[in-house]
Amino acid sequence: MKATINVSHNNEGGFEWYSWTLVVDFKDGLVKHFYLGQDSKFCYRVLCLQPSHVIQEIGSSDLYDEAVRKKLAKFIIKELGLNAKHLRTLERWSLACQ
Repeated sequence: MKATINVSHNNEGGFEWYSWTLVVDFKDGLVKHFYLGQDSKFCYRVLCLQPSHVIQEIGSSDLYDEAVRKKLAKFIIKELGLNAKHLRTLERWSLACQ
């Protein structure tokens, strides 16, 4: 199983934020996309961590770097106690912070 985070940038109504999607590629070719939601809300509501703590754990805040996005995905999966078997059974919105 390989995982990464896709990041989309939003700038609506004068507020700038990023939303995350966890993309998981399974060994058998199945690819699942899990919408996580707004970056800071996901950190606070789902991980129960400050965004600065997440940055410290993965070693960088540069989400333009593919290696950093992979570290973030791995960190999220580990923090939530997930594995390939769990991820296969979850719906795409199951991890969302909304």
